Amino acid sequence: MSGNVRECGECTLCCKLLGVDELRKPVNKWCPHCDVGKGCLIYEDRPQSCRDFMCLWKFKKSLPVWMFPAHSKCVLYPNVLGTQLGVLVDPGRPDAWREPRVLRLLTHMSNNMSIIVSNGHSLWAVEPSGPRLIDNDELEMRGIKLYRPTMEKEERRR
Repeated sequence: MSGNVRECGECTLCCKLLGVDELRKPVNKWCPHCDVGKGCLIYEDRPQSCRDFMCLWKFKKSLPVWMFPAHSKCVLYPNVLGTQLGVLVDPGRPDAWREPRVLRLLTHMSNNMSIIVSNGHSLWAVEPSGPRLIDNDELEMRGIKLYRPTMEKEERRR
């Protein structure tokens, strides 16, 4: 580990779950530049949206070791203001976020921010009272945006 940032190590899950506009890479598909379990083959020249992505695992050392995305199958990321937390779940393990200790952690975190889980099949709001199935209309109504690199950049400029 260097300084206050954890290393990705064997984790490349963001390379699967995130869409990358610059590469026309859809969500939930492996990036053609990813050496799965090893890292990015174009790391030095990776797109800006990849550079800008903030995996909470790397920056929040208080997250338990078992939340390492390669093992938990959940990638957590905050919005720019820190008021929302997105949780992208590997569609190959769509219920990984419901594992008791993961759900307990997310429920606890929901006391301080909006938490939205996307498992490639459904959207859930995790609230202090527990998870609740939601739809895109509710996301829009609540002003919650799932991670899209270009949208995050626009928010930072404001």
